[in-house]
Amino acid sequence: MLNNPLLNNLFNYATSELSQDAFICWLLSFAAHEECDCSNLSLRSCAVELIKEFVPVLKDIDKSKIKVTDLKQQYMSVDVFAVVNETYGIIIDDKTDTKEHDNQLERYEVIIKDKFPNLQLYKVYYKTGFQSDYTEVKKDRIPDF
Repeated sequence: MLNNPLLNNLFNYATSELSQDAFICWLLSFAAHEECDCSNLSLRSCAVELIKEFVPVLKDIDKSKIKVTDLKQQYMSVDVFAVVNETYGIIIDDKTDTKEHDNQLERYEVIIKDKFPNLQLYKVYYKTGFQSDYTEVKKDRIPDF
């Protein structure tokens, strides 16, 4: 399997979408505490930088002020749902080798908005593997495509 050891990809081994969900939750969990021991500082920093990519209004906020306050996997059919600073909700539609279908992000937004009406929601289409057509994602107005 390792034809080129420089092209390591966790998802060559963890091939299901649930493995990817678990990894995203694991990484985001490092942002659930303002302080962590020195061995986890890099992981907390990485988690916070990912959150800043998902929630652009947090780009200029000090890393120490960003905290995951709730984190759910496979919640109400949403692959990953994270709440940041009790203000921002991140809906992550996670794909491996499939593509966007059935307006999932739009449907998930309606479900989450009903349960958490006070959150400012951000939708994330998180894809590994290959996808040649981003038409459906662009229709959902996902930034940076």
